[in-house]
Amino acid sequence: MVPHSKDAVMKQHLEQWKTSGTTQRAYCQQHNIPHHIFSYYKKKLQSELSPATTAFKNQLIPVELVAQESASENITLRHRNGFSFDISPNTQLRELKPLLELLSSVL
Repeated sequence: MVPHSKDAVMKQHLEQWKTSGTTQRAYCQQHNIPHHIFSYYKKKLQSELSPATTAFKNQLIPVELVAQESASENITLRHRNGFSFDISPNTQLRELKPLLELLSSVL
């Protein structure tokens, strides 16, 4: 089945938007695309644009806890792609939650 031409055009716009560094609204204004249309295609084409992200969206991803030799009691989380960050034992969950949500959308 040949993809619908509007799907192909919007897929290209979505890929350009991701690399543009602008907000969705700004991108839509610059390209005269109604925001609700952009949002519709973003949701519709999400699996084609980033199948790995979609596959893990509602799943836990294993992380490796790394022991540290320093006097610090921080916990280091390291993703298999090499990305890592340290968490202080004093970190509040409300501070950590937005970071983990951001990471889940990127990794």
